[in-house]
Amino acid sequence: MKKLLLAMVMIFAAYFQGHAGTRQVFLHPDKPVYKSASETFVLELPPGQWNAGIDDSGTFHADNKSDGDREYTKITLQKVFVSESPDIKSYYDEESKAYKTLFKKQLRQQDSWFSLAGETAEGGLAYIRYVFLGEGEAYCLSVKSAAAQKETFMYTVDFIEKHLAPDPAAASSAPAVSASLPAGSEDTQRVPISDSLGTGVIMAELSPVNTYRTSRGTTAKDRNLRIARLTGSGETLWTVRDGIERCESGDFSVALADSIAVTDLDGNGLSEVWMVYKLVCRSERRPAPMKIIMYEGKKKFAARGRTAIAPRGNALLRGGEYAFDANFRDAPKSFRVYADKLWKKCGKE
Repeated sequence: MKKLLLAMVMIFAAYFQGHAGTRQVFLHPDKPVYKSASETFVLELPPGQWNAGIDDSGTFHADNKSDGDREYTKITLQKVFVSESPDIKSYYDEESKAYKTLFKKQLRQQDSWFSLAGETAEGGLAYIRYVFLGEGEAYCLSVKSAAAQKETFMYTVDFIEKHLAPDPAAASSAPAVSASLPAGSEDTQRVPISDSLGTGVIMAELSPVNTYRTSRGTTAKDRNLRIARLTGSGETLWTVRDGIERCESGDFSVALADSIAVTDLDGNGLSEVWMVYKLVCRSERRPAPMKIIMYEGKKKFAARGRTAIAPRGNALLRGGEYAFDANFRDAPKSFRVYADKLWKKCGKE
């Protein structure tokens, strides 16, 4: 196992030094270890490979009895977009909110990095490390495991922290990449905002689709959405996190249904930020969950429901219903009118 993880760290080091295209590396001809594309790297460690490795002669050896784990451990390295001048402590505080219990934490503002490891609010185990590169970019390294894999998880985290140098100098040697993608691109949106709270940016990022084999031999997919408002100094005013974990159905999608919109419908100098997205995991043609999330300042408003869909051969729509939360119900009528138009625009399939 040590050799396997050491090989992984060496791969990470090579990744930091530059990469191109899409490729796969194997420890065994029928067991892919990692795949990478664009600015994302995903490593999947199956249960039967924890006692696997390559000896000094390059020969592969594996103990397929495993060590009791039943789920994959997923390790992801990704270049992400952050504020141009990030407040690292604010990012650290915001990421800490995702944990129910912290096992380990490190904050090195002077070296532009931090890391956290612990049990998440959903009951899983997660480790995350941010290395800030400047010019609105950072590397985000994460490890995710099931709660039952704590021993393996902590071993992996300790090994990474010991062998992967926290000094961002290695990362900064990677080739320069544009700090932004076009607004409205498939996976990223950056929308400038300026109101009584100050000037900043709305950042929306979709993680790559992660496809993997479950312990039952089925194929599953994960994808996550993160939207945040960042100030010019890098402070995070609010964050929206959502997504789908372990979808085993053929029709799978986590996506923004429309471009992020910024309004000031009540004219109070405080912008409303509108986000609408769909969460699709289904094996047949039926309505899918859809949400409208709106923030006015730091106050959240939500409308939740299902898309409207016409079954083949049937002119009658199914679904399409939605409900406002208490904040929307108590808000100015103009908010609900705008939300209703947005739902009708995006909710039909």
